[in-house]
Amino acid sequence: ALPVEADASGKRTPVPVIQSPAGERGAYVSPDNRWIAYMSSETGRDEIYVRAYPGPGGQVQVSTQGGTRPHWSNDGREIVYVNTDGDVIAVPVDAKSGFDTGAPRRLFRLGTRLPWAATGDHSRFLVAVRARDTVDPPLKVITHWFGAAR
Repeated sequence: ALPVEADASGKRTPVPVIQSPAGERGAYVSPDNRWIAYMSSETGRDEIYVRAYPGPGGQVQVSTQGGTRPHWSNDGREIVYVNTDGDVIAVPVDAKSGFDTGAPRRLFRLGTRLPWAATGDHSRFLVAVRARDTVDPPLKVITHWFGAAR
């Protein structure tokens, strides 16, 4: 749930979590509701950042070569995202005392524009592809097969 403020009449208004001149989007709250991962273009290209949720605190950069669409694992110990080369990258995270990241590892090539979703443990990924991007196996025609079977 996003933070809200209520006035004297009880009207509730959402409160922005992140506001800066850079464009932030694609926010994803951690499973324990203590952290928020998001994309920001403050460096001139999209990168993945994490900050305490709902605050206060600074941000920690998670991606190193651009990043979009962050996704937390169900246990909150990993974030996956797509880098600018179209690779799905997994980064282990430790949010017990502060927020630390481990070494990123490439999982597989996805492409930069394909929609995807991941299971909570990041063991399976569903990727939408266009039919024209798939390769059909070659068609084999066998003639005179009846004679060859004798």
